[in-house]
Parts: sequence; C-alpha cells; structure tokens
Amino acid sequence: MPAVAAPSGSTTERSDIRDGARLKDAENTLRQSLPGTVSFKEQSLLPLESGGTSLMGLIVRLLGDRPDREFEGINTRRFVYQAFGGDKKLVGWAHGSSFTLESSPVDVFVFYAADGIVRDVRVEGLPDATERALLDTKALEQFRGRPPEDFEITIGKKGRIKARGAFHAEVRRPANPAARVAFDRIFRAVRFNVSFMDVSYFITQHPDLADEQRISPIEVTSGPEAFVRNRAVPSPSTPPSPFEARPLLQQLDTPPFPPTNSVPVQAPQDR
Repeated sequence: MPAVAAPSGSTTERSDIRDGARLKDAENTLRQSLPGTVSFKEQSLLPLESGGTSLMGLIVRLLGDRPDREFEGINTRRFVYQAFGGDKKLVGWAHGSSFTLESSPVDVFVFYAADGIVRDVRVEGLPDATERALLDTKALEQFRGRPPEDFEITIGKKGRIKARGAFHAEVRRPANPAARVAFDRIFRAVRFNVSFMDVSYFITQHPDLADEQRISPIEVTSGPEAFVRNRAVPSPSTPPSPFEARPLLQQLDTPPFPPTNSVPVQAPQDR
C-alpha cells in the first residue's frame, strides 16, 4: 500500500513517533493463520491522532496495567490488517504488539476471526532455544479459540484488579525458565493486543468520546460497553462511517471486530 505523506504541521512529523509491529510477509502469513484469505489490506493509525486519551484510558481499564511507553504508547503507530475471502467478505483481522527480551525486540501478532475470536498467535524475534521450547510445549496454542473477554481485566474504583478473564486462571506456563519468561511477556503482549482491538471497535461506535473527552482508567468496568451503561452514553442506532466525525480508526475501511454476538462486518466495496 503506498505511503501517504503527512500534511504540513501533522503530529506524524514529530521525532518521538515510532512504528509498531508490522508483518514482514503479510500475504502468506495471513493465508496461513486465517484460512480462506484471498486478499488483504494493511492500514496504519496513530493513537495520538485517532482516539487520543480516550483510547488509552479504555485500554488501561481492560489491560489492568499501563501501556509500555515505547511499544504501546500513544505515539506508536499501529498497523492493522484486514483479510478478505474471494467473495470480499471479511475473514478476519491481524494486529501486532511488541516487547523486548534480552535487549532485542520481539513482535507478537494476533490473528482474529471476523467475530473477534483469536485464531492464531505468531511470535517473531525469539532466541532459537526459547522458540523451540514454546513449540515443544504447544504453549502458544492455548490462545486459539478464545474470545477477547477471556484476556481482559476488571478494575475497581481505586485502581485495584477485581476480576480477571478465564484465560488468566486456565493458562499453563512452560516449565523451562527461559520459555516461561518469554511466555509471560507474550501473554502480556496478547492482552494489550486484544484490549486495543476491543476498544478500537467500541470507540468507533461512540466517536464523540474520542479525543475530546478523557476517560478515567480506574472506574469499575468489565469491558468498554460498561462505560456506556454506567454513564448513560446513547448507543447509536447505526455505526458511524469510518470516514465521518472522529472515529478511532478513521483510516480503516471497516472498524475492528464486533462483539462476539454480533453479525460479522462485511468487506467494503472497491472504490
């Protein structure tokens, strides 16, 4: 996809903007992790410009932790992939997040079905021995088939964790010490990834919350929808166009995955 030059004065010209994880061979990787993929689109967004403090506040509430400034912060450009089938229906999504291990960057990519279920997790940049240990124990296969809420966290009024998703109690960590350390970092990266994607969908449905209204990260919530219930924010009768108002993913043709009980998003028509 050709790069688009930033307009004069845009925050994308700032020296502290960095790129997040990006698939090196997106076409083949998406076909392997999301069967049925025929075509795909890679698009980028910068939280600083799309979603702002509302985005980061909601992510904190689902993550139960502060995003890493270097790899998960408001100045990190995110790359989101949409995978489509031959009928142009949405097959799924992919998004990467990163961390450092032994001073080297490691990229973690999560692949989602159109309804938000995790289909695959791939990791790039691990030491060979650690990667083999994770493969031998099939540790990464535990993430497959899980809905977003299994990874999320409920935070109380004083910022304390009150409840955790099912995966937190059911996860099996590798016995190998090096693999265990790596797995814990991968788990954390997956949790950020899921929180980001979940909030992305929510905030596109409520674009008036983006940028102008700051959301406290310490109110009781079991997910972004709880904010709507608790604050009586009206739920729109129809989702806003990604190109109208100020939705988080204004650069994307369709918003990230809907709640698991919703009808899958359809691919846009070619323009």
